[in-house]
Amino acid sequence: MSTRCFSIEELREAGLPERLPANTRMGVWKRSTGFEVVLPYRLGLLPWLFMFAGLAALTAGAVAIAYYFPGTGIGQRVVLYAVLSLLVLIYAFFLVHKWNEVNHTKIRVDMTPLRITVTRVSPAGTSKRLNELPVREIEEVCTDSSSGMRINGKIDDLKYGFWIGAGLADDDLYYLSHVIGQVTKLTLQDANPMPEPNF
Repeated sequence: MSTRCFSIEELREAGLPERLPANTRMGVWKRSTGFEVVLPYRLGLLPWLFMFAGLAALTAGAVAIAYYFPGTGIGQRVVLYAVLSLLVLIYAFFLVHKWNEVNHTKIRVDMTPLRITVTRVSPAGTSKRLNELPVREIEEVCTDSSSGMRINGKIDDLKYGFWIGAGLADDDLYYLSHVIGQVTKLTLQDANPMPEPNF
């Protein structure tokens, strides 16, 4: 799917689809002050390439030392090989830990009529605020199957143009964009019914 953009007025008028997509990877909850959405977290390809390149370099170094290392005796090569092998094991353990951490990290999006706050929540329960957008300045919402969802603003501000929800299916992104539209017109007295999260 190519990038699709919806004006905020269009999203306000469209309302929410009746139900969440069948196999969604996100959770949506209705709160008294707005919505809370939980999205999967995805680390980009480049960091993984760097990390696995480091593992490959350490492994290649250990193998090279095991067979040949100029200017050193057998005993020195054994020591160097043992040290590098230990580093390979430690680094491999780090990669497994990182993979597990990324798979259990979530992106929480708190939406109220005033602001949209994006927070990364780790499995350990620690959180880091990634972005905060004033709702009144939202101009349009764009979705892309490879990048996720981007909120564009009426003003030139680096807070806008921020991608979230990478890896979500097209139906998920469509639903999420319409949640944004409803938040912009939400009041405490007028709350549309929300389906229960189905994950």
